[in-house]
Amino acid sequence: MKIVGLIGYPLAHSISPAFQQAALDHLGIDARYELWETERDAQAERVAGIRRPDCLGANVTVPYKELIIPMLDEIDPLAARIGAVNTIVNRDGRLCGYNTDMTGFARALREEGGFDPSGTHVVLLGAGGAGRAATMALVQAKAASITIADLVPERARRLVEDLGRQGETPLDSRQLLV
Repeated sequence: MKIVGLIGYPLAHSISPAFQQAALDHLGIDARYELWETERDAQAERVAGIRRPDCLGANVTVPYKELIIPMLDEIDPLAARIGAVNTIVNRDGRLCGYNTDMTGFARALREEGGFDPSGTHVVLLGAGGAGRAATMALVQAKAASITIADLVPERARRLVEDLGRQGETPLDSRQLLV
């Protein structure tokens, strides 16, 4: 049996095992989904464990979506642009990082919310890994402006600066709300 898990800290609140295991079972994949609560000083060891042949990969959540990138062998171009990884795939011991948050967020806005952000002024709460992906989705959807609020002002500033360097964002420091 193969394994796959969720890396983060804390994880006691996570419902990921219930729906991820249901999906694995439905697809007939002989794998077990686990919670891998990982403190910061054990993160490198946890990532090294994903290289094992019996491990398919991992999902990544708070606070590691940004921090895990240097530990991976390859980063998908979209994940690199976002600056956050939420999915790791083990390909014969090589770890490849992806970000599915952006497309999931954009799809949920359209299909579940019936909302097209094109030309709108948006306030986004949070500038962590998921916030970075949501911001990129809003940029791609051509939001007129995006104001970001975060409990950690430096994290919000860093997101604005990172996307500004890419030259494709309607963000600037005047729109930054901290």
